[in-house]
Amino acid sequence: MPRITPFVRVACAFALAAGACTSDSRERDTSAAARADSVAAERAEVERQTERVIAAWNGDDPAAVAALYAVDAVVSADSTYTGRDEIRDRWAAPSLPALSDLVISETSLTESGEGFVGTGRYTYMLTMADAAPVQVNGTFRTTWKRENGAWVIAREQVTVAGPEAAD
Repeated sequence: MPRITPFVRVACAFALAAGACTSDSRERDTSAAARADSVAAERAEVERQTERVIAAWNGDDPAAVAALYAVDAVVSADSTYTGRDEIRDRWAAPSLPALSDLVISETSLTESGEGFVGTGRYTYMLTMADAAPVQVNGTFRTTWKRENGAWVIAREQVTVAGPEAAD
């Protein structure tokens, strides 16, 4: 029977450890890849929701706008609006008749905690009765979260840079 020396035992231990590390490393790599795929899929879903937000604001339905916000959402714009009902009744409903052609640009979407934060710039046309249309522009910061399985806006800060007379 072959004699097992301490050197052979140490070599075997290193070999086993290397195999285990390689296996753990593969599991971590697979887990990291699965996490990256999951985040990418969620990011794509939030980007689709962002397109729905733009479409809703370009429409004429305050309820469609409000449905994209969390029940307890907080919006800071010209005032602070708390909750979906207030967002619909005090912000979207009075704004929609005068707002058109909303476009966002220079957007960034980053993972943050259990959600995403979107930032960027926006422009829209504001047409008030008996006044020339003006282009309004500014920046936004939107925090997205999951609510009842759907991505909704939890917090939004809208800053107006200023209106410009339309050509």
